[in-house]
Amino acid sequence: MYDISVVLTFQAGHYLVLPGGKSEQPHKHNWRVRATAGSKELDDFGLVMDFELFRRVLADVVAPLSQLNNVNEMDDFSEKNPSTENLARYIYEHLLEKMPKQVDFTEITLWETPDCWARYRP
Repeated sequence: MYDISVVLTFQAGHYLVLPGGKSEQPHKHNWRVRATAGSKELDDFGLVMDFELFRRVLADVVAPLSQLNNVNEMDDFSEKNPSTENLARYIYEHLLEKMPKQVDFTEITLWETPDCWARYRP
């Protein structure tokens, strides 16, 4: 199995609804996301996937997250907290839709701060 990863950073705001219905204050993070994809076989060019294409597709997926005051405004988070865990899954699911069929998309790791992260893999 061959694995490749690309990493991007983006800024986005959010807040969580805590137990008892109390909400955090809206705040922003400089998120760091690593997407990993793999394949059992390389293509005719000796690649799992072109890194630049992978980076562009990931950038397209995370762009909507940084274009709002906070991601709580998105339909995807109207009924669930935009936690790091849920954001990682959101990125995974939207990236999966855009990946080439021969590539096995394996995981998303999302850092909320330099020392706090969550990973989603199916």
